[in-house]
Amino acid sequence: MKIRIHKNYCPVSISMAAILFSLIAAPISTAEEENEDTYSIDLVQTAEVAKEIVEVEDKKVLTEAYTTKEGDYIWKILRNRDLTSKNKLGEVLSVLKKLNPSLTNIDMIHPGEKIIIPLIITPIINKEPPEDITEIETVSLSDLENIEYYTVSKGDSLIKVINDKYSVPRHKLYNEYLDQLRKLNPDLKDLNNIVPGQRIRLPIYSPTIARGTIEEKPAETKQETAVERPEAKEIGDHLGRIFTLIGEECIQQGKHYIPLKTGGQIDLNTETYPIINLRDGDKIIVDLFDSLPDKMAKLIKSNWENYHIVHIKEKDDLKSAVAKVLPECNYARIYAEDESLVFDDAIKIELNADWIIKLRPESSGTKDNIICLNLKDEDRGTVSPLIKRFLTGHGIKIIEYPQGAPDEKDIPEASSTVDIDENKNSIIEKILELAGQDFSAREDIPIYQGEDSDFNLTIKADYFFRRNGKDCIIDLHGPGTDIINLLKERGFTVLSASDQTNAYDLTAKTLDFLGVAFDSKKHTFYAVSGNQRENVKIIIPGILFRDSKGQTNFFTSVNLPADISGFLTSMVDNIFFIKPAIKAE
Repeated sequence: MKIRIHKNYCPVSISMAAILFSLIAAPISTAEEENEDTYSIDLVQTAEVAKEIVEVEDKKVLTEAYTTKEGDYIWKILRNRDLTSKNKLGEVLSVLKKLNPSLTNIDMIHPGEKIIIPLIITPIINKEPPEDITEIETVSLSDLENIEYYTVSKGDSLIKVINDKYSVPRHKLYNEYLDQLRKLNPDLKDLNNIVPGQRIRLPIYSPTIARGTIEEKPAETKQETAVERPEAKEIGDHLGRIFTLIGEECIQQGKHYIPLKTGGQIDLNTETYPIINLRDGDKIIVDLFDSLPDKMAKLIKSNWENYHIVHIKEKDDLKSAVAKVLPECNYARIYAEDESLVFDDAIKIELNADWIIKLRPESSGTKDNIICLNLKDEDRGTVSPLIKRFLTGHGIKIIEYPQGAPDEKDIPEASSTVDIDENKNSIIEKILELAGQDFSAREDIPIYQGEDSDFNLTIKADYFFRRNGKDCIIDLHGPGTDIINLLKERGFTVLSASDQTNAYDLTAKTLDFLGVAFDSKKHTFYAVSGNQRENVKIIIPGILFRDSKGQTNFFTSVNLPADISGFLTSMVDNIFFIKPAIKAE
């Protein structure tokens, strides 16, 4: 080795040089000689750089005091001083840990932090190394357990995706990484053949690292926290179930490893910090006990843009916790609490819920594009499983927690409407039947007879009956105004329906003629009884009336799906389908 002393040296510098010379004059082991080059050491002390020789166990170490700046990390600092190539990295890190006992995690340093850096490490002759040498843990790719989901896009190739995400060295990519990827994706037979929309499990690559043991709070402290706030653990369990129902993946057991750009990694206990893996590849860390330090959170976000962190405060309940997590999910849209989702075809559906979530089609992976999420309480009813099934067929999933999704075997049988032939006779006869009215059809009715019986006036009534003490005629063919006036003079009550071409109008006129009360407005049916806010409204045009037996009858021109008509049978007794236009007689 050689020592270079500046001209403007001081006595302190000479003294330190002498000490260093006696230090480095000692023989170094063969292994050390193979790894060390000749050093040119500057012992000048300035305000910016302060070097000192210290003794660490069985070694003498030339050290430098360094104040970290924005953008610094340990590997960068060591690399800038050629310490990653000229020294044994494990030994450098071990000494670094001993020189900086407050540095509990060498993967985490912050601007303004003072660090003592070992520049040269030399063994002290005839001094035995301590027995309790702290081992430096080496973590390799095969030890990493966490994975990331990736949805293939158009134009993707697997190798390009891996390189863009992780920059895996070529020898590791083909010898190790792809083998692990195959194990995680047994259905992926050909790595060169991937298609858009396909979901692949990617093992998150972290280069081989050497790091000291990270000090954590004693297990007793964590247990005490969980005991003190059991409601937080319960909220975590509920969140996991809710987001699983939405279709995301939730990890609540074991460790989750977050590799850092510096070569280190952060280990999270997922019982304390559950992970929600979203379908678009983003991840949400749920800080259940609000115990994740801000510096740790900033470190994670600075390394990975797809990580989001939600802190659950002591005052939070399940609803406020869900309200915190949902905005971090990057869904296409989350409707405001007072907003309704309406789609209007022949049947108008209006959806209200605690949360209405619109997924991104490219990331949903299913036909469900809309999620309606309700947190249930004891006073809130349940949406009919028939309505849930109907909406599922239209890309809308109803989640009522804690009930969850209904079992198919618990869904009642669907129903169908009774079709009425699209002619006047069928409509009128069905209404007369429901009204409990006896009648005769196509009957000759004498309305005038001369004194000497030389002439008689007889008409053929389409429908004749007596109701409320009166003779009644329903005419479908139009006998003319004179005949109708004559019938009225003779005490007949007449309904002329010859000009009716609309089934609704004919039904309404017939019911009115019979004196039967009815409602011909659009009718709103609620999927949850007794609750008009977090509900599903089904709005259907039709005519509603009670028959002679007290049963409720619903006439509609909407050809109802079986699930909708099955749902309506819990509210009305009979459903009849009539086409709006009536065929000519």
